[in-house]
Amino acid sequence: FTTKGGTAFDGFLLAASQEVGQVILTLPWVFSLVGMTSGIILQIVFATAALYTNYLLVNLHTEFRKRLAADKDDPRSQDTHYVVSYHDIMGGLIGRSFRNFTFTVVFLALFGLSTVQIIATGSNMYLLSDVLPKRSWSLIAGGVFALVAFIPNFRHYRLMVILANIATTYTSWYMTITAAVEGPVPDVVYDAPANIQDWFRGMVGLLFCFGGHASNIEVADVMDDHSTYDKSYFYSFLYVFTLTLPNAVTAYHTYGNIARDNNNAFGLYPKSAARDVGIILMNINNLVAFGLFIGPL
Repeated sequence: FTTKGGTAFDGFLLAASQEVGQVILTLPWVFSLVGMTSGIILQIVFATAALYTNYLLVNLHTEFRKRLAADKDDPRSQDTHYVVSYHDIMGGLIGRSFRNFTFTVVFLALFGLSTVQIIATGSNMYLLSDVLPKRSWSLIAGGVFALVAFIPNFRHYRLMVILANIATTYTSWYMTITAAVEGPVPDVVYDAPANIQDWFRGMVGLLFCFGGHASNIEVADVMDDHSTYDKSYFYSFLYVFTLTLPNAVTAYHTYGNIARDNNNAFGLYPKSAARDVGIILMNINNLVAFGLFIGPL
């Protein structure tokens, strides 16, 4: 029960843990670059684009599975352990050249996202304890994260994604409540966006929140009913908004342009047991996110 699941709710948990993650720690920094209004609008626009993209991918996946089941000469049609990947769909529906192109793009994207989880964990651990430099913490995190290779597939992530969502929920609301209680710092300044370069930096940082679609194919494929994943993904975004918007809005309202100097939001909050719990929990979430991004590789 705790390690294997393929229900629509498991899809919701997987999608939510993949989408929010470490990004809640960068949202105050993003808002300090693009401004409050622009940040909220960009979140809605990017989320809408991500939902539509995922809807298309799920439908392409369903069509590919139908064609594969009808092709009895393809050994993959009888292989119960075969998991469809993004490049398989592109190759099966469009052609081999697109398969190779998609494979290259997906590999680079997911490799980058996986690496970010390791670097973010090193940054978190350095805030928790500076006895080691960030690079050493990152190397340790990379060694620990490599153990996810022993998890067979995304159906076996149930316990891990539950922990990941507990982590992000706790951390987001800790940050929201702490910022709201503290209120605006003296002489707070809301000057975002300061220039067009800052706005684009923040926009790209926010766009990063809504990537990772390549691994969605493999998540959908291990669900009991592949066609329900787009609904799970939609509801996960509604949940994610309850974490990201209050967190970003209250942090920027409290700290203003001070957040621009702290791309890891834990640096904004005073050292406390509650903050340290959040750091540890976010490292657990990064482990799960690493597994979700590295899985298709």
